[in-house]
Amino acid sequence: MIKKTKVIVLQIILLTSFVFLMSPLKGNAIIFDTVGVNTGCSYPCGGYYANHFKARLYAFHITGLPSYYETSLYQGTLTHSNQMGDQWAIIRLQVHSDGYLIKDDTSKANSLRTEGNSDYYQTIYSTERLLKGNNRVQFSFVYKLRDQSGQIKEIWYPIRRANNIS
Repeated sequence: MIKKTKVIVLQIILLTSFVFLMSPLKGNAIIFDTVGVNTGCSYPCGGYYANHFKARLYAFHITGLPSYYETSLYQGTLTHSNQMGDQWAIIRLQVHSDGYLIKDDTSKANSLRTEGNSDYYQTIYSTERLLKGNNRVQFSFVYKLRDQSGQIKEIWYPIRRANNIS
């Protein structure tokens, strides 16, 4: 009986050690911000509104895989005040690594928000491995601007992007 118990305890220790060694260890999250695309265009254009938003992603160094980051979540928010009930959402999140599209998410496309200049972030939880220095993360937003009567006046599709995070 004692021998059988020792064998079971040793099996548990070995299994735990194996799982620990095979799973990448994570440190503290690194926050990567994005930049607006075509922000130098003349008003009105989607690039003009790209700087009305903030988008970021959280990633970790992976112990044992120094050439990669592992993402954990992606967030976007409207940074300007919303006085007319304007609506916005992340309509598409695209993640490329080593030239390949590894994530194409439209899960928030119909989740229109009205928060502006607040602590609210629309969040997509997802884990991808990004090759350091050869990647792109792109947030595409919809921004529905309303007039004083509450009618939609304009619809824009601003983009924020991070390229070649290393």
